[in-house]
Amino acid sequence: MARRRRIGPLPPVRRKLPPRAPPRKRRSRRPKLPGLHVYSILAWADEHRERTGRWPTSYSGEVRAAPWDNWRNIDYALRRGYRGCRGGSSLPLLLHRHRGRPLPLPLPRPRLTVRKILAWADAHHRRTKRWPSQHSGRIVGCRTETWRAVNNVLHKGGRGLPGGDSVAQILLRYRGVRRGKNRPRLTIKKILAWADRHHKRTGRWPSFGSGPVVGAPGERWAAIHSALEHASRGLRPGYTLATLLERYRGIPYKRGLPRYTARRVLAWADAHHRRHGSWPTLHSGSIPGAPGETWLKVEGALSKGRRGLPGGDSLCQFLIRHKRRPRTNRSHHPARHGRLTIQQILAWADEFHRREGRWPARGSGPIKGTQDDTWESIDNALREGMRGLQRGSSVALLLEKHRGARHKHHRPRITNRDILAWAAAHRRRVGRWPTSTSGLIPESTGDTWIAVESALRAGTRGRPGGDSLARFLRRHGRTR
Repeated sequence: MARRRRIGPLPPVRRKLPPRAPPRKRRSRRPKLPGLHVYSILAWADEHRERTGRWPTSYSGEVRAAPWDNWRNIDYALRRGYRGCRGGSSLPLLLHRHRGRPLPLPLPRPRLTVRKILAWADAHHRRTKRWPSQHSGRIVGCRTETWRAVNNVLHKGGRGLPGGDSVAQILLRYRGVRRGKNRPRLTIKKILAWADRHHKRTGRWPSFGSGPVVGAPGERWAAIHSALEHASRGLRPGYTLATLLERYRGIPYKRGLPRYTARRVLAWADAHHRRHGSWPTLHSGSIPGAPGETWLKVEGALSKGRRGLPGGDSLCQFLIRHKRRPRTNRSHHPARHGRLTIQQILAWADEFHRREGRWPARGSGPIKGTQDDTWESIDNALREGMRGLQRGSSVALLLEKHRGARHKHHRPRITNRDILAWAAAHRRRVGRWPTSTSGLIPESTGDTWIAVESALRAGTRGRPGGDSLARFLRRHGRTR
């Protein structure tokens, strides 16, 4: 009897697939409507008038003479310029021009007064404990009013209001509420006085969520924390509310976390070197003998100025400065991390100005005559207080102080005399009074008429606000 031959699994059959067809375009379910003509629309409107006794509107439904269409689509095409129409028209406007139908009157809107708006704002403040803005939604008690609509009417005028105003400006003028750029400048001394008063009254120091500041209307501890963190409202960078209290009042940044000292950090670094034969970095992990401590936390405290350290430093620079590790890291090249002086930076800036015809900025690239220094690294050193410099400055602030270069955020005040002199020069040069679109003002230091218009409206650069260039010129007898 012959033995059967064992056959393994058959190889898979490779079939030659037909070439893939190109993807079909997805057709819209909405049928394509034919083009429109004014005479066709008027003929359909006449037929509708004969049948119903009144002219059609966008709510009249289907067109009897054209069952594939309706009056809403026709009105939309006339407004947007679809289906062969020119656009910028509407069904009521077309019937008014060609059939003499009177235009429908707009719905009457009640007049607004500043007293009524302030009453709504007071009710909003009593209910929500905060003052309204244009983003506060609907006004409770008024079914058709919103704060955005009120702000638009205050800005553009109408409904009994002159225009050139806003909700924020009204609250600033009548309720003393300061918001955004209108908020007053802060000082460390003032914040510490408020903190001492809060501690004396409540028995604990303020934090981010401590609510409003008693004795300072419109101020909240959250806003003060934000101003400290973003270095706004005249404050220096590198602080938060917690670090400020830690430095000036000795309050620990976080309960249970001990303060760092240079001697303690150096002792941990020496122990790490004896154990591993290398100096620690921020990636060296936990620190033996210090539960909960890591080298990454030490790096953050050295950089941000936390837990008793001054800030503006790093672990590598700290160890180099205390002669624990040599300067072998490429990122710590002497040309990039050597000490700087104000005179040296100003000399580089003068050389840049002679060569380029303008003053340098943060993004002006590398500095010629140096190996690795850039204007960005110089700006960072001035901001963070590194390389022997004081913290809280920048390249722009340094040039404004020592060279008179104009800072883009520190624009000079605009007086009535300045605007009238610029307008008179523009009249002599062009033959007409200026508008907000008249472009650059040659007699000024880089100002434009749109910037003057913005300052007059918003109340910046020493202006009271709520004004415009046209009203200003008309008020001073310079009418167009």
